[in-house]
Amino acid sequence: MMKKITLLITIIVLFSLTICFIGCEEENSPKSKSKMQIAQDTAEEIMNCFIAKDENALYSILSPKIQNSSRTKEEIRIAFDFIDGEIISYDLPTDTGGGGHSIREGKIVSDNMTPRIYNVITNSGKRYTIGFQYFLIFEEDENVVGVYTMLISLMDDESPLNGAFIERIKIGGLLTDE
Repeated sequence: MMKKITLLITIIVLFSLTICFIGCEEENSPKSKSKMQIAQDTAEEIMNCFIAKDENALYSILSPKIQNSSRTKEEIRIAFDFIDGEIISYDLPTDTGGGGHSIREGKIVSDNMTPRIYNVITNSGKRYTIGFQYFLIFEEDENVVGVYTMLISLMDDESPLNGAFIERIKIGGLLTDE
């Protein structure tokens, strides 16, 4: 009788530990994060790359589809050169921007968001925004999932239009093969 009770307690403890470890793993996985948390975490990663001018780190953030483009590394170099001066401040996204999702036969087959990093200020007195498109799901091609496009815009502080830009460059963003 004592062996049965000990065995039962052992099984209960092992079952409880298994549930706990699975829960911890799920809690820390990217799929358990909210869209807003993914947007802010990704924006912070992007800004760390631009501040450090780390081309390889920025390249690694991009989705596999964009990494496989022959233009991507050159686009990253151009983006780093485009920003005049050292970045001294920026504002993380406060929402997930536009984006949206597609549903086919009741199943989400595509889901993306387009957050924007505002007020990227450099020591040369210039202001930029960095917007990015992030695919959370893209059933047709899993290599699209991740940061798919970045738009870096030099903003016009003299314009009466809120959000007007002077010049804009892009990293990534092709949906067809090269």
